[in-house]
Amino acid sequence: MCHSKANRSVPSRSQGNACNSSKPKVKKDLKFCFWNVGGIVHGGMNKLDDDMFLSEIKAYDIILLAETHIGYNTPLSIDGYKYYPVCRPISGNAQSIYTKNLSTDILQLLEKDILHFKSKGDVLLCGDFNARCGNLLDFVSSDSTDHLPISNDNYPVDFNLNVRNSRDTTVDTRGKELIELCLGNQIRLLNGRTLGDSLGKYTCYNHMGTSVVDYLLASDSLMQNILYFNVSTFNPTLSDCHCKLSWKILSHHFLDIIPQPNSKVMGSKFKWQENSPQAFQLALQDKDSKNLISHFDTSSDINELAVKLNEILLTASKKMFEASFSTEKSSRKIYTNKKVF
Repeated sequence: MCHSKANRSVPSRSQGNACNSSKPKVKKDLKFCFWNVGGIVHGGMNKLDDDMFLSEIKAYDIILLAETHIGYNTPLSIDGYKYYPVCRPISGNAQSIYTKNLSTDILQLLEKDILHFKSKGDVLLCGDFNARCGNLLDFVSSDSTDHLPISNDNYPVDFNLNVRNSRDTTVDTRGKELIELCLGNQIRLLNGRTLGDSLGKYTCYNHMGTSVVDYLLASDSLMQNILYFNVSTFNPTLSDCHCKLSWKILSHHFLDIIPQPNSKVMGSKFKWQENSPQAFQLALQDKDSKNLISHFDTSSDINELAVKLNEILLTASKKMFEASFSTEKSSRKIYTNKKVF
């Protein structure tokens, strides 16, 4: 199921940057999270009523939840979000039957979808693929058309990417099939090669051990727009065995603007002045900044620390910026930041 923030319009590729000049728009990056939650209702408790669970997901523009065990007839609600359920058919038999070709069939269907949507734009995939890829290459190393009697237009050459790392070195059959899908469609794994997860953290913890089975995949042309990717620390009270995945995309979507008379509007730039060092130090003493600093664990992964440090600095900068903008009344328009669920 998908939950996304409201009051947002995302122009399609055909629309380009055309928009009504009489209605200003504001650009913003998009933050996503995916989580196999192992049931929204567990032990008689709805996780959407749990403040801890909500605090883990409400920081994102688009929330993707898997294995909620909730059907179309059970609407879910998160304040400020729009809800888009996508449920798989329920088998009429009480007994589950698995076949050797099941994973192949699913990946073949997925490949058909990739081919369809690649004609419309870049492709982004996320989910619990139940595939262990180890450190297998998902691109053709040193790819070239020099030895082929065809033009480059007929054979798209793979980019040489950073080698992907993974703490899970096991490779299973489905993992090999997933890698083949990547190689055949120029789709790449973000795990283990992106800011926030350069080591390929484990995503699944159960009685069988630890593994990497939850992935984010993207068209290689889209990878440069993904600002970070993170695997959260496993919390057994919020999911049966899976970690939350989160990432941020440099997007070109826009927010709807709502007129607000006599509103204070912050400028798009902040000029460093003589009193800025003192103002920044005061901003670091703000309760929000202190809370982030108190959770800055130096024993964490270096990439995760970099993301957290960046968040601390940005939070303090915004506080300083808010305290420094002009108090003059303005007839300009501001936008609401209502989330999509």
